[in-house]
Amino acid sequence: MDTAAPGMIWRRHRKNCGIRKAEYTAYMDGAARASALLLDSPRPLSSPVPLDHLRTTSAFHPPQSYRYLTTETLQHLVAEHDAADELLD
Repeated sequence: MDTAAPGMIWRRHRKNCGIRKAEYTAYMDGAARASALLLDSPRPLSSPVPLDHLRTTSAFHPPQSYRYLTTETLQHLVAEHDAADELLD
C-alpha cells in the first residue's frame, strides 16, 4: 500500500489506476491523504462483474478503503454470474 497526499498518489500511480484524472480529483476532493493498493498479479476476468450485479446480490457499496472478503461473501457477491467459477477457482 502507498499512502500520501492525493496529488502524489496520482503522480505515482496514474498509469495504472484505471480512471481519468477528473474522476480521481472529484473522488479525492477534500481528502488530505490517499492510499493506493498495489496488486502483484491482477488477472482480468473474461466476463467483468458489473457494480449493478454486486448491488443486487447484496448491500455492496465500494468502500473508501479496502475490505477483506471471505470465500462465502465472494460466493454470494458473484452468485449466478458468468465469472463466478473463474473467481472462485
